[in-house]
Amino acid sequence: MNKILVEYIIRLFSIIANIYATIPQANVKDFISSFLKKEFSHENVREFVLRFEENYEKYKKIKAENKTPLKEILIELTREVNDKLPQWERFVILIRLLLFNKFLLRYPFYLGGKKGRLSELLKEISIELNIDHKEFDNCKSFVEEKLYNLKYKENLLLLCEKQPFNIDINIFEKEDFKGQLFFLIVKSINLIMFYYKGNDTIYFNNQLIFPENIYILPEGASIRGDNIEPIYYNEILRKFLSEETKPITFRAKDLEFSFKNSNNGIHDLNITIESGQLIGIIGRSGVGKSTLLSLLNGTMIPQKGSVTINGYDITKDKHKLEGLIGYIPQDDLLVEELSVFKNLYLNAKLCFGDINDVEIEQKVNRLLKDLDLFNVRYLKVGTPLNKYISGGQRKRLNIALELIREPYILFADEPTSGLSSSDSEDIMRLFSEQTIKGRIVVMNIHQPSSDAFKSFDKILMLDREGYPVYFGNP
Repeated sequence: MNKILVEYIIRLFSIIANIYATIPQANVKDFISSFLKKEFSHENVREFVLRFEENYEKYKKIKAENKTPLKEILIELTREVNDKLPQWERFVILIRLLLFNKFLLRYPFYLGGKKGRLSELLKEISIELNIDHKEFDNCKSFVEEKLYNLKYKENLLLLCEKQPFNIDINIFEKEDFKGQLFFLIVKSINLIMFYYKGNDTIYFNNQLIFPENIYILPEGASIRGDNIEPIYYNEILRKFLSEETKPITFRAKDLEFSFKNSNNGIHDLNITIESGQLIGIIGRSGVGKSTLLSLLNGTMIPQKGSVTINGYDITKDKHKLEGLIGYIPQDDLLVEELSVFKNLYLNAKLCFGDINDVEIEQKVNRLLKDLDLFNVRYLKVGTPLNKYISGGQRKRLNIALELIREPYILFADEPTSGLSSSDSEDIMRLFSEQTIKGRIVVMNIHQPSSDAFKSFDKILMLDREGYPVYFGNP
């Protein structure tokens, strides 16, 4: 959770606490502190609480002056959030507000007999945050642990030791797991929430899980206990989103390539990659990471060895593998004078000669929504120096140029290079989503964060002159 997101959360809570003045300010501060201290230092939490107090007094004064209704200010702030924060962060805000509502439902006298009004206000906020009403209803029922109210039970998963008798939800059986873990997915962004019912001691990213507390399971996270196998984010996500696709086996065997008058290149490489895997290639500068991608995607031909897809050689059987491989270079391929929409639309027109303009436009708009680019679709791309869209948006659009073709195997050269940590997380999340659909993604990456590192299924490490020294579990 970044500080910009926290600032918005604090301002929203300051206004709501003033709208419902019967709620003790101390209780609101305790609630805010309880989730912030899991991610920030004691010093930062104290600073945020002071910010809440300042905002609270500010909106209290506005309320006393009675010039502008606080609800109008709240809705205006929510619209600002919608314009400035990506959908993932908007959902984080909504979940915090739903948890606050759940907390207050235990103490209805705080709401002064207006028990249902806060729920109605949160529904209005969700609309302004551009959150689908079905996903809002599901999240609300899950947070309040009223699973019988869930309208879309296919988005619910129960992890337990043995399937309970006659239950109509998805079950994930885990041997020797005592208790029950309930997971809910928000499919539009692959956000997963969970809570635990049981008596065992289990941990989420090394933090103790308290029964019936609601947690967000971020990408790369794991749930562990003394007597159970670790439960990983990707493992849970695949239970929700697995699609029936033909299995793919990508294999490089005895691969050799050396540059002229040099020993630099790739030497004695043997790797096998299966459908649904995200592979990271790491190593210091100059060890041959980009060269390896060029060999694996067929733009360079190895001097020895072979690269095959389900037994077909990518150089000898090119015509049989047409359209299977996608490649995202480090330098973007955008037309700077055109809008975000036009860049993707013209690219799609070149790729799809057999579908009409209306279908192409639908495909483009659908992908722009998936990549959280729909709100900037009419902005000109511009140059890296004369920007109209952010660096993260530019990178996502560049990725979209390949994703529109829906390749089964995707190679990406330094896709997170030069991006902020939050933009890098978005890119990693995007590639993880592709593997859930059964695709293979192989990417070079410099200095991955710990979360990014854990999201890979396998890591290939190259040493000097292009010698592989490790290929396996991160």
